[in-house]
Order: sequence, then C-alpha cells, then structure tokens
Amino acid sequence: MAIALKFNTIKIINTIQKDGLLQKLYKAKSSTTYQYRKLIAAAEAGTLTDKQVEVLKHIFNETVKFSDLHSTIYTNVDDGYGMNFNPIKVIKFIHDDSLFKKLYEATAGTFQYRKLLDAAKTETLTAEQVEALENIYQNIIIVSPERSFKYSKLKEVRRKTPIRYGKKQLEADIANAGGNATPSQSTLLLLAELETLKNTIAYRAIQDHYKGTNKLSDDNHQKIQEAVRSFNTTLIEIL
Repeated sequence: MAIALKFNTIKIINTIQKDGLLQKLYKAKSSTTYQYRKLIAAAEAGTLTDKQVEVLKHIFNETVKFSDLHSTIYTNVDDGYGMNFNPIKVIKFIHDDSLFKKLYEATAGTFQYRKLLDAAKTETLTAEQVEALENIYQNIIIVSPERSFKYSKLKEVRRKTPIRYGKKQLEADIANAGGNATPSQSTLLLLAELETLKNTIAYRAIQDHYKGTNKLSDDNHQKIQEAVRSFNTTLIEIL
C-alpha cells in the first residue's frame, strides 16, 4: 500500500544521497552520473531540467513511496526549507560533542576547531573536510528532531574581510602552506612590490619638483607614464 508522501525535489535528492541503490537507479534512468552537489544547487535555484525532474519523480513514485525503508528516509531528510547544510554551523555543532568529533576524525583527520572554523569562514575547507561535515549533517543532525532543533539555533558568523593583508602575514601563510601561494596571494605579493615602487617613484618626483634635483630624467618619466597607462588600461578591462 502506497504511503501518502508529497513530492519534493530537494527531499528526493537527499534521499537518493543516502542510498546506493537509488543512486544506481537514477544513473540508469537518466543515463548520467548522480552528482549530488549539482542536483541540490539546481533544485535550490529552480533550474533542474525536465529530464532530471522526470527521473526524480519516477524514483519517488515507483520506489520510495512503496518502500518502508526509503519512505522513512524521505520523511526525515531535509526539505530545503527548515534547514540547510552550513559548514560553519556543523563545525560548531560537532565542537560540543566528543562522539561527533570522533566521527569526523574517522574520515577527515584531527578535528581542530579553530582552524576548521577559520577555513569554513574563508571558504578554504578541503573537499575531504566538506564531505565529512556533510555526512554528519545528513546522517546525524537532520534525522533527529532534537539535534535539528539545536542545529537551527546555531548562528553562522563569517569573519569580516580584513582591509589589509600585509606582506609579512602573506609570506607566513604561504610558508605554512608548504610554500605554495594561492593565485590571490601571488597577486597581493606583486601588488606589495608595486606599492613600494610607486612610493619610491613618487618620493623622487616630489624631490625633483620641490628641491630642483634630477633623480628622474625626462626619459625616465616617459617610460613611467607609458608603463602606468598600459597597466591602467589592462586593469580597467578586468575590473
């Protein structure tokens, strides 16, 4: 006898995520690999294709509604309205319970609260860390009303973007990362060098103007002006 359940794209995607058989069924019906993140993002944005919705409805109507196991999973998973996965909140949730820390550490290494929180706030968590957090969210938090309520009360507080990221801090962060600078860090280092050059040129030009010195020749000024115009033109196209 069919169970009276209401179809919800996010709930069915989250149900499929919990069951390998349903994932294989999705792949067989859609002829494409089940990609959880892409499907959830599309469902939340309302951009699922007609084919994707058709496959999801087929799994819901032909399998989930007639299976006690799957209908139970479907009933308990996130519907996209009450809660959403938030790595910052999950990290805070785990921090209060030693059992959840062990669950995290079983797949993603030592649970270092401050480092994880900083990485979550700056969106630099590794794929392994995100996966471990998502597993705890999907399999531990949202299946329990008590835990869901506790989770819903946690606040997401993101770190404000600092106005200045100095060269010393840049170099220290790069060293801590094994000497591998991110594209952003490489850009900031070059900008720091540019700032030094700008200040030097400005100081010499001011001296020449007010003291009558000749630290920069007319040829120097011509080259500087050409370089600055080219630099500005290139950046205007980017910005």
